[in-house]
Amino acid sequence: MRCGGIIQKLQILLEVNFKLVIMKPLLLSIGYLMFIPIVHGISNLEVKYVAEVLEKFVSVIGIILIVPLCSSELNTKNIKEIVYGKVFSYGKTIAIRIFMAIVILCFLTSLFAIILVMLHCEFPFVTYIVGTVVTAGTMGMIGFAATLFTNNLLLGYILSVGYFLMCWTGVISEESPIYLFSMINNQLQQKGVLLLIILFCIVGSSIWIHQKNINRKF
Repeated sequence: MRCGGIIQKLQILLEVNFKLVIMKPLLLSIGYLMFIPIVHGISNLEVKYVAEVLEKFVSVIGIILIVPLCSSELNTKNIKEIVYGKVFSYGKTIAIRIFMAIVILCFLTSLFAIILVMLHCEFPFVTYIVGTVVTAGTMGMIGFAATLFTNNLLLGYILSVGYFLMCWTGVISEESPIYLFSMINNQLQQKGVLLLIILFCIVGSSIWIHQKNINRKF
């Protein structure tokens, strides 16, 4: 297949998947971010409180955007068969969805951080954006992987939200390497562990999809 044909099919795939699994979570994420100033002030904040807003509130959009990325195929074997038969495999389709969700996650987080700067909040801009995206991505990927492995979207949400609440309420302590809100205490090294969790979920999901594809052929 010529390069032009692949690019055209990729463009179509991006458009279809945006409408199918990205658009509604994106709109919900925007609505949620607009709601944050109602429950928490976002102007003239000290560094610690900026970290709190970003990690405990903004990071929730990771759950909204990433957990339902494979929800359109759940318990619908016919749709999966169609996707498997496309030029781009189901695994590549899921990879494209994850990439789109991460790009949007980075954009929305950066946009919210810019608003904080405009409202006279001082904080390490790039570091806090990266830390927030890592926290959001960890919660989202855990729920996504659970959804993919079990074909149960509700379970994916339960695990992601449960992880978030256990860190919020102190069930998972601040000293734990898997604590989500380490920026608040300026313990950024904990984000490295969260990156490993994200990587583990991505690799595990890739192996799972690949194995399912092999089993389907036989």
